[in-house]
Amino acid sequence: MPSHVIDFELFGGQFAASKMRALFDERAMIQRWRDVEAALAAGQAELGIIPAAAADAIARGARVERLDLDAVKRDLAATAELDRLLDPAAYTGLAGAFVDRVLGDTGRLRS
Repeated sequence: MPSHVIDFELFGGQFAASKMRALFDERAMIQRWRDVEAALAAGQAELGIIPAAAADAIARGARVERLDLDAVKRDLAATAELDRLLDPAAYTGLAGAFVDRVLGDTGRLRS
């Protein structure tokens, strides 16, 4: 059920072009977060902060399609944290505070 006229099936196209809607699509935003995570991990691996194998694993897993978004939604409702987006085994040394607090803003800005 739409909660705003921009989401109405009949009128939504009058308020936002399809390119703008795609830009702010939830999956696209999460993918941008994943892209930033992968880039951060690559940089940390280059500096020797995390193992290269961990950065490679993060890059391989950095696809929104690989996430269980229903589980993410449940976790977010219960804790208001996006921990489910991260694979703790692969994120040794990764600044969790960066990912949790800053990544959302960065993902929106990259667009």
